[in-house]
Amino acid sequence: MSKPLRTLLIVAALSSCQPKEYRLKDLVDTEAIDSVTIHNNNGVYRLNPAELRAFRHTLGVMHYLPEASLKMGTIGFDIYLCGQGHYVAARTHGKYVKMHRSLIDRNSHDMFPLFSPVKDDELIFEFDEAVNLDNFHKKP
Repeated sequence: MSKPLRTLLIVAALSSCQPKEYRLKDLVDTEAIDSVTIHNNNGVYRLNPAELRAFRHTLGVMHYLPEASLKMGTIGFDIYLCGQGHYVAARTHGKYVKMHRSLIDRNSHDMFPLFSPVKDDELIFEFDEAVNLDNFHKKP
């Protein structure tokens, strides 16, 4: 076997051993989110249509942290999907959110190995960049 071919096979084998990184959009149809209501230090604020479009994308690219165990604050938001509300706990200037597994699309349970068996009903996801939830408030 030639050296370049052997190197290619080794690289392919090593890359296939890495665990799959799940994004929230792999598990939830984030484009189907009807509305989001933020609960922060400024009160309660429902995202307008432009903010909702941007926030859907921000949520969709969050990645799942299977081994994380983090304490969240009192800041958070409600995601309304197909008429059902799901509370997501967060930190004010944080990169992490905690959500109940009921938010996860039932169709994706088969591809998500955590669901059999599940250690915890709450799942931790991380934003690509920290999101300051206090930036969402009614404009004067």
